[in-house]
Parts: sequence; structure tokens; C-alpha cells
Amino acid sequence: MERQYHKINSLAIGRPIELLSFGTGGRAFILFPTSEGRFYNYENRGTIATMQHWIENKQIKVYCVDSIDSESLFNKTDHVGDRVYRQLQYEDCIMKDVVPFIYSQGHHGRIMAGGFSWGAYHSANFLLKFPDVFDIAICMSGLYSVRDVIGDYYDDNVYFIDPIRYMRGLTDTAIIEKLKTTTLILVVGEGKWEAECRRESWELSNILKEKGINHWLDVWGPEFHQDWDWWHIQL
Repeated sequence: MERQYHKINSLAIGRPIELLSFGTGGRAFILFPTSEGRFYNYENRGTIATMQHWIENKQIKVYCVDSIDSESLFNKTDHVGDRVYRQLQYEDCIMKDVVPFIYSQGHHGRIMAGGFSWGAYHSANFLLKFPDVFDIAICMSGLYSVRDVIGDYYDDNVYFIDPIRYMRGLTDTAIIEKLKTTTLILVVGEGKWEAECRRESWELSNILKEKGINHWLDVWGPEFHQDWDWWHIQL
């Protein structure tokens, strides 16, 4: 399995962003890290090994991107408004720097996204905001409201990084029709540490259902906890 390290300059975040790629062909699949995670975590934790069959068969080429969660929403020192703005800069980094890099590697068509925990938030957020670029998101044990990390703070920027808020308010029929060509997969267990993820997965699912948007809510049993071993089984 071919493995490559990449470092891409990003004007959006004001410094380079690092990523690892695995494979030589197939659909582009961006994996977003867990909360405050790094681009190498999925390799170190065994997720890439779990996906090896699909990678070696050239069904997917995986791009494990870095996060800046510790500078944005999970930053406990800066003003909340600045943390939210930093999240928007991360979105610009992915869309203006990482996505063009991926297309430069010979990929065509829309991109898949996926992630565990806060990586599920990123995956859902990118698909729901940019359905012209992303068409499948596999979201495992995710939270889909930023209230969980920033509390009750609110400004206009918060609305646009909070999937539950902006999807509830979405009325643009052209965007809704484009979203109907995507597939959002929400995976969650009934085990430890999953209660809030389960509640928000149901909430987002109900909003999508009301708008007729394709998605799959996949709820596993009480033995499935929010942890790496269980995510690999669900994957």
C-alpha cells in the first residue's frame, strides 16, 4: 500500500497543512481527525489497516488531513468569536488548498468524506455545505451542533458552522435538490459515551427527512461504545 506525506501551503490558515495519502487510485476519500487529532492518528490507531482492502483494490485513495481544532473550536483561551472564525478559516483551507491538491492528483468527480467523533462533524459539515464537491460522508459517533463545544455563544458565523442550525433553516430549493444527490451516513452506537451523539444524530436525521434529503441513520446496539475498536467494526 503506497503511503505519501504531503505538506501544502495554506493562505487560509496562515501556515502549511499536513496530510498523509494511502493508495494509488480509486475515489478520493478525505478522513477528518477526531477532536484535536492529527493527520497521523488514523494510521497509528489502525484505521488505515482496517481500510487496506479497499485501498489496495483501488476502490478508494485515502487522504488523512490535519485539524486545527485546538486553535479553533476547542481552543479554551481565545474569545469564542475568534475560535468560530478560525473554524471558517479551516473550511477555506480544505476547500481552497486541500481539495485542489487532491484534484491535482488525478481524481475526478465528487469526493467522499469520513471521520470518527469530531471528524464526523467535519465530514457532515463539508458535505452539507459543499454538495457540489462532496457526495458521500460516513460520520461515526458524531455531534452536529457546535453548542457542545462553545456553549450558548452566538453570532452569524456560528449559524454557518452548525449543521443542525443551518439545515433546519435551509429553504433554498436548488441546494436541497443538490443535497438529494448525496448520501450522508450517520453511524452511532447505544453504548458508553454515545447518548448525546445519538440524540444529535436523530435530530439531524429528522431534519433531513423533513426536507427529503437522502441519508442513512445506522444505530448499533448497547455493546457498541464510542471508541476505536468499535468504530473499526462498524466501518
